[in-house]
Amino acid sequence: IGKWHLGNQDEFYPTRRGFDYFYGLRSGSRSYFYNAKNDDKPGNVRAIEENGKPVKFDGYLTDVFGQKAIDFINAKDDKPFFLFHSFTAPHGPMHATEE
Repeated sequence: IGKWHLGNQDEFYPTRRGFDYFYGLRSGSRSYFYNAKNDDKPGNVRAIEENGKPVKFDGYLTDVFGQKAIDFINAKDDKPFFLFHSFTAPHGPMHATEE
């Protein structure tokens, strides 16, 4: 969940590298808010994807990634699992909510 930042090509996609689930972006940074003009372009490596399919999101991306991680953990049963969660917030662009 979050930024993949380990290669934009399909061969490097997380579910082709041992992960069962991916929600995030292939690149390392992007706007923290959804923008249809940019996000809906075919081949956009900064688009948010869920298991290879572009998805729209509502809200501040840091909050969206955090909630996705919480949902992922809550959906797991008692078996051990590994969650790789990488926020985009450690570097630019610097965006924030009005709060």
